[in-house]
Amino acid sequence: MVSPKFIATQQSDGSETITLLRERPGGLFKRASSETVPVAEWPRAAPEAGQAALALARSFDQEGQILEEDGGVILPPHIAAQLDEADAFALGLPPATPLTLQLNSSGSLAEGSITVNPKWVRRGGVPVRADIVGARVREGGRVSRIPEPVFSVFQAAHVHGGDKPGQWSAGVLLSAAV
Repeated sequence: MVSPKFIATQQSDGSETITLLRERPGGLFKRASSETVPVAEWPRAAPEAGQAALALARSFDQEGQILEEDGGVILPPHIAAQLDEADAFALGLPPATPLTLQLNSSGSLAEGSITVNPKWVRRGGVPVRADIVGARVREGGRVSRIPEPVFSVFQAAHVHGGDKPGQWSAGVLLSAAV
């Protein structure tokens, strides 16, 4: 029998639903299948690495935003972004993005006219079109995760915005960095 594994599914609001799937092998006349393991059975059935990753995620949750349902646990995007590579993998989340968030500024900080234009680039500085939902970035058919601290800077700018669409004010970036 195959051991259970965690699967992360992104919701439309960017949160991640973590479920534990138990696969059942097929037989001669029986098709292979999988079933969702109820959360109440996770302490007995879940892999140790996944249980440790969930405990770490819960330690990041200072405001009680992680929700537990019968079929899984819902992680807010900012908590999914805080997990390191091994813990994210243990919960079925995608790997950290190889993309870089490049910030180009123009204007004067002293005069208050500075703006910062963000863009996602590949290695070598090649700009790409990236779609961001929660802590996931989709680019060219690939899905990856935006880790901290890049996630917080991007979120702060997204929430507050700049004077022009696609631009961030310097105040937003300075407050995000602090």
